[in-house]
Amino acid sequence: MIAQKFVDRFARNSGIKDKFIAEREVVLTYALEAIKNKEVMKHLAFKGGTALRKLVFGSSGRFSMDLDFTLCANDQEHDDVLERIISVFNEEHHGITFKTDDFYFSDQENSFGGDVRYTHAWNTAGVFKLQISLREQPTLPIAEGPLLPQEYFKEMEFKPFPVRAMTTIEMIAEKVRATFQRSKVRDLYDLHRFATTPFDSDLLRGLVVLKLYESLRQACVRISRQLD
Repeated sequence: MIAQKFVDRFARNSGIKDKFIAEREVVLTYALEAIKNKEVMKHLAFKGGTALRKLVFGSSGRFSMDLDFTLCANDQEHDDVLERIISVFNEEHHGITFKTDDFYFSDQENSFGGDVRYTHAWNTAGVFKLQISLREQPTLPIAEGPLLPQEYFKEMEFKPFPVRAMTTIEMIAEKVRATFQRSKVRDLYDLHRFATTPFDSDLLRGLVVLKLYESLRQACVRISRQLD
């Protein structure tokens, strides 16, 4: 893990008073590298607020406290991939010790995740959330994208690396769907930030309709099972 003084400088230059927000941003990059090193990333599609900051918005994006993925694995690989993810977050990686023993499936069994605790030389009480969606496969092809430059990159023990992720437009479509299902300021912030950039509104509209339809279909399936 990089030295505290470099994170302090990153926090100061980012206009953040709480350096542990900046520290978690750095740790999430280490966590992504750990997933990639264990060859688990090839079964995942990165998405969500952290993905938008690291791959799309860069320093102008909001700081996030979690890692969100969609599982892209067939039935034979499904359980093996989840077991390998648990293994990744119960190991030490570049001086950061990850630990979790409370991963769980959601009530609808359409997502898997939990809190990942971590410690390193100057923080013994870190935590972030990990969530992996199991409900549907990405609509558009997955592609690798580079991590956008951050000033702390030059202090890391490894070089920046590409990350498999949903396309930006599909990540935003999931954000739009989320605004129909929950009331979170962070979703509105991401949508507002994205709205300042050029985008294909017809494609976004079509993706949102598909994702809302899939949510409705899954809800109907759950209700049908309960009535049986």
